[in-house]
Amino acid sequence: QFVRRIPVQVAKFLSDLAVGPKGDIFVSDMERSVIYRLGLDSRPEVFVADKRLECPNGLWVEGDSLVV
Repeated sequence: QFVRRIPVQVAKFLSDLAVGPKGDIFVSDMERSVIYRLGLDSRPEVFVADKRLECPNGLWVEGDSLVV
C-alpha cells in the first residue's frame, strides 16, 4: 500500500533505500551514481553525487553512517 509518491525529477533508475536514525530516507540512483536524501519535509536533495560510486545499489544505515 502506497502512503505517498515523492517524485525525484532528474532520477534515472532509483534502486534501493535506507532509513537513517533521524527519519531521513536515502535513495540510490544507479544510472546517475547519486544518492538522494529525503528529510522530514520529503523534498529530495542530492546527498552525494560521484562517479566513483559506480552504480550504487545497496544502502545500509549503521549508527550515524550510510554504507553503500
